[in-house]
Amino acid sequence: MPGPKRTRLEPDIAALLEADGVALRPGPRERIPEETLNHLRQAILAGVWITVDHRARATGLLSRNARLGPLAMLLGEGRQYLVAYSDWAKDIHLFALAGFERIELSNESFERPADFDLQAWIQRSFGVWQAEPYDVIWRFSPEAAPDARTYLFHATQEMKDEPDGSLTVRFRAGGLKEMCWHLFRWGDQVEVLEPQALRKLVVEQVELLNQHYV
Repeated sequence: MPGPKRTRLEPDIAALLEADGVALRPGPRERIPEETLNHLRQAILAGVWITVDHRARATGLLSRNARLGPLAMLLGEGRQYLVAYSDWAKDIHLFALAGFERIELSNESFERPADFDLQAWIQRSFGVWQAEPYDVIWRFSPEAAPDARTYLFHATQEMKDEPDGSLTVRFRAGGLKEMCWHLFRWGDQVEVLEPQALRKLVVEQVELLNQHYV
């Protein structure tokens, strides 16, 4: 099967394995009420507007009777979100699943914006948050290269084996903070070559940790 088609199929296979009960997704994550997930699933599949009470994560403010057109749920590691069209903002936004305090399905059909491509929208970011995209270059050490080759860091990635056995990974995406969090998993076995903003962010986070623990 061609690479691009295989890449699109892999997430679906993982979801099927979980549904069959033969695969688990370990690790810390938010505990989202089943009722929230069920309501949102029904709304997305039915293609209807929903009215919600939602509490913003950053401010703690509660928005009542917000009218949303649900598009998809992002159930990755850590925070989990709903991608939805906000009738008030007239744009696509992320809504933390843990922030929903009430969800009411309507009988009114919701038609997603004709020019909206969910896959393309997601690919603009390394993780969840939509931000200014950068040309990213990471260099994995010869020791870490065999492991790094097995990873899909981003859908647009290009990998190049270097003469010394190291591995260079290139892609274009936003979400520098999420990249930084992921890079810490690799310790000193990876170096950020570009962008400089990400190099600076990694150094800043290391210095903050050092101040906290020393």
